[in-house]
Amino acid sequence: MITGPSAGVPEALAADLGITVPRAGEGLAAAFREAALPAATRAAYAADWARFIGWAAQAGLTSLPADPAVVGEYLAEAASVINERGVWVYAPSTLARWTAGINAVHRAAGYPSPGADPAVAAVLRGIRATRAQPPRRVKPLRLTQLTVVLQQIDTVTWPGAVIGRRDHALLLAGFAGALRRSELAHQEIRDVAIEDDGTVTLRLRRSKTDQEAAGVTVAYPRGSTPLTCTACALLAWGEIILAWQQTGRAGVLQTLLQDRGGSRRTHRCASQEVRAVWAELRATDPAGPVFRPVTKAATITERPISGATVAAVVQRRLVAAGIDPAGYAGHSLRAGFVTDAFTNGANAHEIMRQTRHASPATIEAYARHYTPLEANAVTRLGL
Repeated sequence: MITGPSAGVPEALAADLGITVPRAGEGLAAAFREAALPAATRAAYAADWARFIGWAAQAGLTSLPADPAVVGEYLAEAASVINERGVWVYAPSTLARWTAGINAVHRAAGYPSPGADPAVAAVLRGIRATRAQPPRRVKPLRLTQLTVVLQQIDTVTWPGAVIGRRDHALLLAGFAGALRRSELAHQEIRDVAIEDDGTVTLRLRRSKTDQEAAGVTVAYPRGSTPLTCTACALLAWGEIILAWQQTGRAGVLQTLLQDRGGSRRTHRCASQEVRAVWAELRATDPAGPVFRPVTKAATITERPISGATVAAVVQRRLVAAGIDPAGYAGHSLRAGFVTDAFTNGANAHEIMRQTRHASPATIEAYARHYTPLEANAVTRLGL
């Protein structure tokens, strides 16, 4: 058991790290300090710290407080590890995160951050210089491909239609909203409003670039066809969720029988009766996740999906549509939005309104990679 000036170490992190945390008189403050870091970051730091103290223990070294030279040696040793194919196992970004985790634990325990030492910073710079690689870019899922994918999704026949309706809504929400995987996974019923004209507004309570949870609204217009209408897809999925909650499998079957493919022929968002379904969900299950796991037996669970599920949906549906899934991932939806927006003449400001990027430079990086000939003078040379 590690002891010392550890007051302020988040309780969830301390439990994983074996640090004793005084509790008297600081319950509320400790809770707020813990909330300052996203849950995923706390989990990553806990795992990274556990790895570091295990390495230090084997080497007979002190992990808390750790000498900067020890941290530098730890990072250098990890940077030298290669797998059976001769590829480095740990990327520079991974080692930088390890350092951030070590720093976070030291700060919380009242010690200086060893990673702030110039010697450790120099080690990280050297690793980046010798391991420099271009950033991995996924393939964008373009609207033409997405339309083919959506056409192949069964939204009528039991039991495939249950997960089919979820996937249809997920793909459209991710593409048209330029959402990140985590943003899709964390959506709650209360965050989605569907208006009479088919407009969808989606409230992002927190995202990768909004850790202070100021929140932002993403809007979707009514689709030109029911197939590509986000409102229609969400309502069709909402009907399934509500039917499952009210009468289980029998209710879902009845809902599918009543539809008989009508959701693909006419706009569901034009029906006041169908829109009332989402209003009822918002009233009865406001904090429930929009996108939930569905089993092979068409059982709908109560928990939210994970970000990995988004990637799995993209790849599985591409295969079903006869498209090679190699190079595609959950981020392909967001990349596809930016690519098609550029191709159709949208400027950086218009794209940023939907993607919520903070800098036009980031959008330009998308353009250079995915649409390198758009607005490029080379096309005017007459070659």
